[in-house]
Amino acid sequence: MHFPRYRDVPMGRFDHADDLGATLAPTDHPDWLCYTPRAAPLTFTRANGEVITPDTFITDLGTVPPLLRIGRLLQPDSYTAVALIHDWVVRRNNCGAAERDFRDSILVQQEALKTWMETHPRDRSRVVFTLTRWGLRTRRSERGWCYQFDHCPPSLDAILAARRSL
Repeated sequence: MHFPRYRDVPMGRFDHADDLGATLAPTDHPDWLCYTPRAAPLTFTRANGEVITPDTFITDLGTVPPLLRIGRLLQPDSYTAVALIHDWVVRRNNCGAAERDFRDSILVQQEALKTWMETHPRDRSRVVFTLTRWGLRTRRSERGWCYQFDHCPPSLDAILAARRSL
């Protein structure tokens, strides 16, 4: 599966993407949060014009294995807006609202990540870009993409059970 290099990934546009901390509430599990959009919700407009606007859902802000959580830019909350967009795309697929294939879900994340990095230069890291691309291309990631929940939106218990089964 070929993916474009950083310089070849198009840029989109984020709206209402800063200061997302107030939109995230803790859950019963320390690594999971419930995202609830504000009146002016987070949106990501892709280079092709597609607009992605997450609704309320449970997220881990990107699955970063503890072993890789080195430095400020490899923490789960380093790219909150990017993680919310990607996790929302995955959750929509997990709930049977397939709007794209697995490859396009990775391209959404890479486009959002490049957009964030280019508009927030202190967060720019080609290493992070490459590591996320590798991580998203794993079999475990693809199994997570293909997982279908019986009830949507899924409960945190259902999400944790699904993760254990991957």
